[in-house]
Amino acid sequence: MNCPVRSEGRGESLLEYCAGRLDASKAAALEAHLEACPACRDFLANQEAVWHALEAWEAPPVSPGFDQRVYRMMERESPSAWWERFRTAWRRPAVPLAATAALLLVAGILSYRPAPAPEQPAQAVEIEQVERALEDLDMLGQWSGAEHAL
Repeated sequence: MNCPVRSEGRGESLLEYCAGRLDASKAAALEAHLEACPACRDFLANQEAVWHALEAWEAPPVSPGFDQRVYRMMERESPSAWWERFRTAWRRPAVPLAATAALLLVAGILSYRPAPAPEQPAQAVEIEQVERALEDLDMLGQWSGAEHAL
């Protein structure tokens, strides 16, 4: 059997054994392992000590009037109306700072006017294009003049 403390890390099968929820075959294998493993025996002894201490512990009795004091404290702590919660919120330093920052942000957004788009510059005409266009016009003029001569 692998050591439950070392292999599982938390000794889950040992906890099941202490609670009596381990089946008989696994419990027998664990008891045989406990005879040879001091780490598991220590874990089991510590776990049993914790369980015995919890079983022996008794909660102190609640003092008389405890419920009434708790209810009074709850009534005192909770504001009854929304305006009281709003008024008490403004006493905290973060709320006025956040409100101021929000107002500045809104003012900045409202006052923002985008710059006008720059005018599109006239298309740059290359000199070579102009020369070709003039040559084409001259050639067309010569051709149309040649048709009239015929």
